[in-house]
Amino acid sequence: MFVADEEGKIIGGILGRLSGSIFDEEEIRAICVAWFVKKENRGGKAAIRLLRAFEHWAEGMGATKIITSSLQSNQPEFMDKLYTKLDYKKLESLFVRSI
Repeated sequence: MFVADEEGKIIGGILGRLSGSIFDEEEIRAICVAWFVKKENRGGKAAIRLLRAFEHWAEGMGATKIITSSLQSNQPEFMDKLYTKLDYKKLESLFVRSI
């Protein structure tokens, strides 16, 4: 887990884990479980710094892929552009049903 702070107050964080792949025994995936920046602190560089810290950690741990996601309710067009700019490729869609 990495956190971003401003004047000693946490404004964001990123949490991830490592996982193997059922499709490729050689692949080690770094999966971003949660990534956030407080609404009032968005638009700066905190989100990019957090993601870059996670990427650096993942590379150091021997990961061969990084998997992350964003909620469709969380500025989907902006996030698509951000991920594309950072050389991420869209892989799949996630569906949820309340029960």
